[in-house]
Amino acid sequence: MLARSAFSQRRAQAVHALNDSMRPASSLCKSLLALTIPITINSAVMSVTDLIDLALIMNRLQDIGMSEHLANINFGAYKTMAINFFNLPQTLVTAIAVSALPAIAGANASQNFTKVKNTMGTTFRLTMLITLPAGAGFLLLAQPILRLVYSEHTALAGPLMQILGLAVPCVAVVAITNAILQALGRADLPLISMFAGAVVKLFMDYALLGTPQVNIAGAPISTTVCYALIAAINLFQISRLTHALPSFGKTLVRPFAATVGMGAATAISFQTLTHVLSAAPGSAMDKVATLISICVAVAVYAVLLFALRAVEREDILMMPGGEKLADLLHLK
Repeated sequence: MLARSAFSQRRAQAVHALNDSMRPASSLCKSLLALTIPITINSAVMSVTDLIDLALIMNRLQDIGMSEHLANINFGAYKTMAINFFNLPQTLVTAIAVSALPAIAGANASQNFTKVKNTMGTTFRLTMLITLPAGAGFLLLAQPILRLVYSEHTALAGPLMQILGLAVPCVAVVAITNAILQALGRADLPLISMFAGAVVKLFMDYALLGTPQVNIAGAPISTTVCYALIAAINLFQISRLTHALPSFGKTLVRPFAATVGMGAATAISFQTLTHVLSAAPGSAMDKVATLISICVAVAVYAVLLFALRAVEREDILMMPGGEKLADLLHLK
């Protein structure tokens, strides 16, 4: 019976594939456009927002009395320093999203909703495992990290990077949820959330950048709120479509607890090393203290993840070379 059932299933899949291959070119083009146009517009919305953001930052900072030169310095500190580091964690998250999309799409097509839920849970958990400590690192060591690379304007860019630390998990969730919605066959839904986020960002930019007490800090604040809103809308849509979201405890609580412990160890380590080494900001000893503190953070975070059982084999398997790494770590 099992063999006959498996044979019937393979035959049905073959017939389905044959039917797909015999679809008219116009139908295939229509399906392709239905998928690619929303994805392209999603990217275009944020690109256009960035362009308007650029114009707003310069104009609004000058509206509150900044000279063009000082406005350029503020804009440069935000875009070329804080934003450059902000984009780094997203490269890993993009890889996770690309890996998850075909798995979820395949499970959804075969109506294996248990696998859809499990894959979503693993994807969200791995995203939090990466972005929560990254965001905490921005909050705790923004200026020291910037001083590793830049020699000036780090005092200006540091607070902006700290604010963006709050946005790191949000933008990661946006990338993952966009991929999940596309995998579920609803590539149109991220367009709605991205447009809502872009509108909110533009209004907040205009209001906050034009407030003298806030000025350039309005840009990272609006970015954080923008991505938090998009993430919330996307999560609502996924919950509506699948009637299930990953376990809150496994996905967020355990990684957050490990991040808190890591943050405490990092802060103590950096303050102690700075005092012992008499490290002045920007000095060689300051850079040594920063690098050692980062190493301490990585080690403490790894220990806490396993102590709290926040990592599962499925999480590691989604990473490049994951099977070998999972075996090395004896994850069952």
